Amino acid sequence: LRSRDEGKGSEAPPVLGLTPADWLFENARVVTLDPRRPVAGAIAVGAGRVLALGTTASLRRLVGRRTERVDCRGATVLPGLVDPHLHLFALAARRTQLDCGARELRSVADLLVAVRARAQALPCGAWLRGDGLDEVRLGRLPRAAELDVAAPGHPVRLRHRSRHASVLNGAALRRLGGGVGVERRAGVPTGLVFGQEEALTRLVGPLPADAMAEALVCAGRALAALGLTTVADATPRTWAALGPLRGVMRAGRFPLRTYAMRRLGTRAWPADGLVRPGAVKILVEENPRGLHPRPATLRRRIARAAADGAQVAVHCL
Repeated sequence: LRSRDEGKGSEAPPVLGLTPADWLFENARVVTLDPRRPVAGAIAVGAGRVLALGTTASLRRLVGRRTERVDCRGATVLPGLVDPHLHLFALAARRTQLDCGARELRSVADLLVAVRARAQALPCGAWLRGDGLDEVRLGRLPRAAELDVAAPGHPVRLRHRSRHASVLNGAALRRLGGGVGVERRAGVPTGLVFGQEEALTRLVGPLPADAMAEALVCAGRALAALGLTTVADATPRTWAALGPLRGVMRAGRFPLRTYAMRRLGTRAWPADGLVRPGAVKILVEENPRGLHPRPATLRRRIARAAADGAQVAVHCL
């Protein structure tokens, strides 16, 4: 909506001879983000672009037979928002999982009641998935043994709100098979596992394709309702893994432009509609063994990505 880029001034005389607008929003308070002319009374849009900003009278020449005119009745029109870091598939999947951060869950006892109810509604042996676990809200984290009692016959994974740790029950711990990052007290696993989120995600497996597609559609609607027009998916994915998102976009059911981050060493794919190649993501974390990767290694990785012309996103944990 920046008139200096799109309309060459709020009255936009250079563009009045263009193709008629698809939409004319008039009787509005259009926030332009142009300090020279911060507010306009009308905005013309065509082919997905801002054609002109100005008064309704100055933009009438852009009105054609197919132009839809919208009386905003004095409402404020804002530029679309951009969220440069969210986890789109995880946000969508949360709608199908137990919300461990729900307002009514104020203690571990409350959470265990919710886990028990969710387990009873699942097929025997199915994973019970939860998200948004917050030890500050609950007072502490639940223990593996407590989850075993609440959800017998089910492996349980409750993901921490940081998305860098999870709490598992005994059945899930046995499937994971131990390893680095499994917290123990007096030699007994507590259920807390950190640094193994990718392995856990593979172990739990994806949602069914139709369920993920519907979840993405719902997430897209919710984001658009907040005023977002563009997001960056901060979970590095392959082109194939973006299939569910590309599918709902092709069907016209997901309206947001999405920049998908990728791993170091992967080539950027060509833009496909609203899906664009995003930054190369490098994760830096400090664990009991120190900084990983080491500064010299991190320097080489950033240089390697930059040499390929990629933007680099470094996530520090």
